Amino acid sequence: MRGELARLAGAERGHFAFPSGFHGDLWLELDALFARPAAVAPFAAELARRVARHEPEVVCGPMTGGALLAQMVAAELGAELSWSGLPGYAIPAALRGRLRGRQVAVVDDAINAGSATSATIAALRACGADVVAVGALMLLGGGYDPGVPIEHLETVASGLWPADACPLCARGVPINAR
Repeated sequence: MRGELARLAGAERGHFAFPSGFHGDLWLELDALFARPAAVAPFAAELARRVARHEPEVVCGPMTGGALLAQMVAAELGAELSWSGLPGYAIPAALRGRLRGRQVAVVDDAINAGSATSATIAALRACGADVVAVGALMLLGGGYDPGVPIEHLETVASGLWPADACPLCARGVPINAR
């Protein structure tokens, strides 16, 4: 499996500006990753196996890729499903009451800066949920610490910097259009 997820996500090296405001040297086409669910299913099953040890009752993912993965992992675990959406990664009103006092695992396709994951954790905690684990197909760079146990299938080397401290900008490397 090693390296297969990055390949399926069309990993491309260069200089990229992300919606989070960060700059980085790795681009993944994560939406394309879920265009072929059968290709992702074995990875979702393995992630579910790893997350299961934390005994979540609910699996929650940030829209869009995280929510698609959360649905697959929840099905594997026989758990309930929740998601957070934009703007702000809020939990839909109809789901909030179902989360109070429940053990929840947050899953996402790839974690880089961790902004979607962190915002989802905060939204779940605001609903009274107990976040017991984070799961990801890919952890980029390996430096994100959500403050709860994290399970992941691949660590993919990548650089991530605030825009004003980007070494690629400092060297004059043009930003790849996305």
